[in-house]
Amino acid sequence: MAYQKQTREEWQIIMNDFEHSGLTQTNFCQQHSIPASTFSKWRKELGLAGIQKKTAPKPIAPSFQALPMATSPMNQNQSAYHIELSLGHGITLTISSGINS
Repeated sequence: MAYQKQTREEWQIIMNDFEHSGLTQTNFCQQHSIPASTFSKWRKELGLAGIQKKTAPKPIAPSFQALPMATSPMNQNQSAYHIELSLGHGITLTISSGINS
């Protein structure tokens, strides 16, 4: 799609789309066939030139919580569990203890 002349309101929407795209300015302009110089001109025109794009938030460190263990009906003193986690692409992780598989 070739670049077309946009109104001020349309540029406001384009800038909002850019801010939420997660793309660099260069990649966003390439994907939308917008000349980088025109994009920069409108950022300045709309007063956004000095505003830096927010960086991605720092990832949250994983935390683990102990799960209560069910007791086996055959032996009330033995904890039993069976966990299956589907990892996709036909891969399943199975963890079990205290029960016969």
